[in-house]
This record gives sequence, C-alpha cells and structure tokens, in this order.
Amino acid sequence: HEGNRNYFGQTQINQAPANTIYQNLQRIANVRRQSIALQKGLQLNVVLDKDRAIFYRVYQYAGVNQSALVLLNKSGKPQNFSVKQLIEAGVWHSAINKNSTTISENNARLKIRVPAHGVEVLLLDRAVQNPVLIQQLDALMAAKQRHTSGE
Repeated sequence: HEGNRNYFGQTQINQAPANTIYQNLQRIANVRRQSIALQKGLQLNVVLDKDRAIFYRVYQYAGVNQSALVLLNKSGKPQNFSVKQLIEAGVWHSAINKNSTTISENNARLKIRVPAHGVEVLLLDRAVQNPVLIQQLDALMAAKQRHTSGE
C-alpha cells in the first residue's frame, strides 16, 4: 500500500526480510502451511497460563491423521515443559527444528525446553488412540456441530 511505503520508507521495507521478527513470523507461517492439524484441526487446550500455553490441534478426516502439540513460552526466560496430559505414545517430530522425540507407552510424558518468547510444535502422524483424548475430541466436535447448525 502506497501510504505504508511513505510511512515506513522504502529502505526499511526492503530491509524487513532481514529483521528477526519478520524471520520468526515467516518460520511460523511455514510450519502452519505444512501441518494440516494446525490449519484445520480441533483445538484442545491443556494449559493457558499467563506465560505458558499448551494445546493440541488434532485433524482426523478421510484417512488423514495428524496431532500437533503446541508449546508457547511468552516469558523472557527459557522454560522447561513437562506434558503428560493426553500425550500419545509414538514418535513426535518437531516442526521447528526437525528433531524427534519418542514417547513410550510405559512413560507417557514429554519433557522439553522452549526458548524465551519461543514456540515448539511437535507432530504425530497417526490416528488418535488415547480413549480420553478421543472422548474430549468427540465432545469438541459435537459442540462445533451444534454451533454451526444454530442450536
């Protein structure tokens, strides 16, 4: 937009891609673009605190299955996260740094460090098997259907 260019100046606009904020927003946009769960999945909140958030986004439709576990750290210091609520056993792949974490059936707990003002997104590409999680997702879907049907 012409008015924005005048306000910021073309030089600053040209330099924007080198800015840390721009790069982080671009990285998160790419993560979302590559994850069907983040785009279209049901959201199940686990922890919404002033400095931390933990939530799942789960997509299961027509044979496509993906769960995303999102960990947000809004604090100015790195934070250790320990997640056992509704965690599924399996190999979770980081959408941020491409590392993998294996969660076993025997010790279903994830421990991970999230940098200051950072995010971690872990993806599991298989159908949900945890019966409690399935029940909660069914309840979310029923509520969503009631909302869209106008009940």
